[in-house]
This record gives sequence, C-alpha cells and structure tokens, in this order.
Amino acid sequence: MNQFKQTLRQEILVKRNSLSKEVVANKSNKIKKILFDLEEFTASRKVHCYISIDNEVQTHTLITEISETKEVFIPYVVGDEIKYTKFLGFAKLKKGIFEILEPINPIEETIPLDIVIVPGIVFDQKGHRLGYGKGYYDKFLRKISNALKIGLAFEKQVVKELPNQTHDIPVDIIITEERVMNCG
Repeated sequence: MNQFKQTLRQEILVKRNSLSKEVVANKSNKIKKILFDLEEFTASRKVHCYISIDNEVQTHTLITEISETKEVFIPYVVGDEIKYTKFLGFAKLKKGIFEILEPINPIEETIPLDIVIVPGIVFDQKGHRLGYGKGYYDKFLRKISNALKIGLAFEKQVVKELPNQTHDIPVDIIITEERVMNCG
C-alpha cells in the first residue's frame, strides 16, 4: 500500500507541476470564489489556512482577503507537530521547514477554530487525502476535530478512492475549480 501511495503521489505531483503559473492562478481564483460563497465559510469567524508553495492551490491572496473580515491563523512546525498562530501579515514570515513560510516569532494559539483549510497532493471523494507523507496534518486534524475541514485541490488531484488507515483524518469538504464535494 505504501508503494501505491508513493506512486500515486508522484503521478499527481507531476500533473500538478505541469500546470503553468497562469493556469494555477486562474484555477486558484475560481476555488477562492467558490470557498467565499460557501455558507459555512460565510458564517465562520476563525479560519486556519495553509500557506501555499509550488503549484499548490494558491492561498496568499486568499489569506489576505480572509483577514479583512475574519481572524486568520496559519501553521508552523515544532518538532513533528503543527501548531498555529494568528496571521500578522506576510512581512512577519520567513522560510521554515520544507521552505514553507512560517511566522518569525509565533505565539501559539489554542482557541477553537471554525474552519481549517487543508492542503493535499491527492484527495478522494470521501475526503481522504495524501499529503507529502510526513503525517503532520493527520496529527493536527485529530486535535482540532470540531473545526470544519476543507481541502483545496485542482480537479486533477481528485481520485475516486484512496487507501486509508485508521489514523488518517478525512476532510469534510473538498473544493476544486469545478465543484464542491461534501464528504461527511
């Protein structure tokens, strides 16, 4: 199963990385508009969002726009765990582990989150996901079980079914440039 996951992860990364910056920006903008129209998102006040790298669904503009009306929290890594802190602007970030932007001097928050926007390389229609294989988000999502978990992905990152294990935490909703999938 691990070999299957690794092969699938590589296949989807190749597809995602083949997208031009313009296509990534256009699809990301469509996904952002769909997210902003989601009833659960509109009602939320405290939103956690990953900071995108490479050809992931772009979140820099998303984070900036969300922070105009809601509290935004961003992840940072300590050891093998994801913690979160309030977003204070991109000027207060530096490259951290895996070259992902994280806060320069984070102050850990423990307040309940309404929504957690989750990255992934591959998602299936039941909300299971493959990340980069380190398990950070599964551990994190287990701790914030009351928050609505939303995966952002390009349509080509969604497959019918993924193998999953008991420690895998699925997302509740997946948003692509074409649709919203309720996975719960």
